[in-house]
Amino acid sequence: MFKPKPKPLARLHFFFAREAPVGVIFREGPRKRIRLILWHTDTDTFELGHWFLGQLQFQDLSPDGKLLIYAAYKWHQKQENGYSDAWVAISKPPYLTALALWPMSWGRWGGAFLDNQTVELTGSLSVWSESHPNHPLPPWLTIKKQLISEQSPSSPSDWQPVVGGSEYLYAPYEKPLQGTQGRFILRCQARQSRSPLYTLYDSFEQTSQNLEAEQAEVDSQGRLILTRDGKLFVATLHDDGSLMTTELADFNDMVFEAIPPPEWAIKW
Repeated sequence: MFKPKPKPLARLHFFFAREAPVGVIFREGPRKRIRLILWHTDTDTFELGHWFLGQLQFQDLSPDGKLLIYAAYKWHQKQENGYSDAWVAISKPPYLTALALWPMSWGRWGGAFLDNQTVELTGSLSVWSESHPNHPLPPWLTIKKQLISEQSPSSPSDWQPVVGGSEYLYAPYEKPLQGTQGRFILRCQARQSRSPLYTLYDSFEQTSQNLEAEQAEVDSQGRLILTRDGKLFVATLHDDGSLMTTELADFNDMVFEAIPPPEWAIKW
């Protein structure tokens, strides 16, 4: 008897602003479709935004959570009028409408907010492109540029290398959980061609438990947040180290749709 294939599950990657209760979720699937979702972590409410067909990489959120830097790739797209099939842009999440845009060629490019009015663009190219004239920069925004080498190491934001950990590729990183007096530590170990391994380390008992999460992070309230199978969870940690997870949202049941950006998302 014919059995229909199970519907593929979404994958979630989320990122938090440094100084505001705001997060951005990149919901992936099916195939190369990605949707942006704005997450208000103080109320656990969500705003659904743009879909994107291609490869989309998060770069940074402004400290106040109002602006997003991302890198985008659309292979074999026509390169005309100063545009290319790859670019770095600044937008207002959860929308991707480029307020500022820098066409890319080869090399590794990216950007980060030094503060709410200063952006540092980094790249491995010796020659930088200028911002596209159709996306003029506001006078209050300062752009700084810095070259990086292909060998420059990258580490998760606000995570620290594990003391005594490997100095080579895929070295583990960690951060303590708030309110546990340093007992419980969240650890992240990158793995080749697989999702990172997230574990919870008990420094008193010197034991670790696998969180079985695609991503684990601590939000602005100090909560442990996990993603698994297209769902978002908050994990409550008990004194004995056991975890109780509560589902915040299930983002699997979504179908691609073209959404025009609101007026506030198309201007500085």
